[in-house]
Parts: sequence; structure tokens; C-alpha cells
Amino acid sequence: MLKKVATDTKWGGSMKLGGKDGLTMPEALIACLILGLTLSGMLTGFVMCQKTIAYANNGLTAMHRARGIMETLVNSKYDSSSLSSGTHSLANGYYVVTENAGVKDLALTVTWMDQLRSAASSVTLTTSLANSTHR
Repeated sequence: MLKKVATDTKWGGSMKLGGKDGLTMPEALIACLILGLTLSGMLTGFVMCQKTIAYANNGLTAMHRARGIMETLVNSKYDSSSLSSGTHSLANGYYVVTENAGVKDLALTVTWMDQLRSAASSVTLTTSLANSTHR
């Protein structure tokens, strides 16, 4: 003789989710809410990562451009017009040359539009050139 095994829980209901064959409406809504909050948080994080990557890429591009311009200036003759005292404008930037006792100080600034903050950002390089050691 076989005995019947009880499938009821301690509280008298079946072991199925929600006590029925499927999810109840509140259970489904709560599951959708949790899923929506999780996905929106992940999407926000993804968008912020993309903006941060774009900011870093623009900064590296500006730094690379500034280094190239600085190399060109350093390789110029000491008395060339590109190293004359004053402010010189460039596309997306400028550089300032000041002279004191045979030493020229260069401050080169390159700017770009920062999409993360919706403002202009810049990178500045500085160097000094001495007349006695310069070509």
C-alpha cells in the first residue's frame, strides 16, 4: 500500500509561487520595478563612462597637439618671430613668450570643448629656452 506524500506547506498552501500556477499582479509589478531600477542604474553608469572616456580622449588629443607645437617652438631659432615676446594665437589655443635675462619662458595652452561639463577645458605646457644653449 502506497502512502500519499503531502505537498502542502506548513501554512496550508501549495509550494507554487504565489499559491497559484503563476505570478500575481503585485509580484509581477514588483519584479518589473526592480528590473527597471537596475537597468536604469546600469544605463546611467554606461552613459557616464562614455562621457568620461570622451573627456579623457579629448584631453589626450589636446596634450598630443600641445607637445607637437611645443617641439616645433623649441626647435625654432632663439630670435625667430615665433619666439618673440608676447601672446601668439593658435587654432584652439595660444602661447605666451616672456623674456628675462636671456631666458625665454613659453606657456602653451590648448583648449577643447568638454562635453561632460559643457564648458571649455584646457591643457598648458611650459618650458624655458636659454640664449646661450639654444641654436
